[in-house]
Amino acid sequence: MLPYGQTLFAAMMHLSRLDAVLIMDDLATFKASGLAGRRNCFVGAPSCLMDVVSRISTSIAEQLPDNRRPIMTSRLFIVALRRFRAADSDDLLRSYELMVEEAGPMLKIPKDWRDIRRSEAGH
Repeated sequence: MLPYGQTLFAAMMHLSRLDAVLIMDDLATFKASGLAGRRNCFVGAPSCLMDVVSRISTSIAEQLPDNRRPIMTSRLFIVALRRFRAADSDDLLRSYELMVEEAGPMLKIPKDWRDIRRSEAGH
């Protein structure tokens, strides 16, 4: 079990590999999704999470240059968690591996968890 911030980080790694059109579709229907609330609470994520957010925002701007909608970080987080929940097991594992590569020693996880092998996951 991962702390919430690390789950969010892995979800953002997953989102960073998705097509910008899918992300913008989710953002466009955000209010109707029932996921908008009055408070934003994201705790325990490594500080380099914002680097991933910047990459996703840049990717959206490059892939969809006509988009004029502002991208709220808190909504991007919710979209990432929503997409992560629907991801297949290979995507989940790859996102976790990317999180460990990207955040490295900033993560507060046991050292023996850092070295994930597909064979241990049944692959």
